[in-house]
Parts: sequence; C-alpha cells; structure tokens
Amino acid sequence: MENKEFVLGWGTLSLIIAGIAQGKNRSGLGWWLIGLLLGPIALVVLLFMDTLPVQTSMEDRIVQRIRDEINDRFRPTA
Repeated sequence: MENKEFVLGWGTLSLIIAGIAQGKNRSGLGWWLIGLLLGPIALVVLLFMDTLPVQTSMEDRIVQRIRDEINDRFRPTA
C-alpha cells in the first residue's frame, strides 16, 4: 500500500511540474519526463528558471507583415 501512495504522489508531482513548465512557456512533455526522473529536484530547478518569451507562429508573422505592407501603401502622405 505504501508503494502505491509513493508512486501516486510522484506521478502527481510530475504532472504539477509539467503544468508549471507550460506556464513558463517551456515543454510540458519534456518537463513531465524530467519530473518523473528527478521529482522534487526538477521542481526546484524549474521554479528558479525564468519564463521564456512567447513565440509567435509563422502564420501570425505573415499576417503581421501583410498588415504592415497594407498600412504602408495606404498611409496618407502629407
């Protein structure tokens, strides 16, 4: 019985680590695996890491480039 509780707690901790990682714009799957291997050590390391900037998708960058081009062409000249 004690072993089941340990495995359940360790697995829950790894899911919590994955959620925190995603909140910091990091790979949830990768940190879930690290959490399974290292447990509380992974949590401490992750808590001290900075949040990564949000990466825009290629589609968003293309749309922004088109908007900028349209604005440049139709901007009134003084």
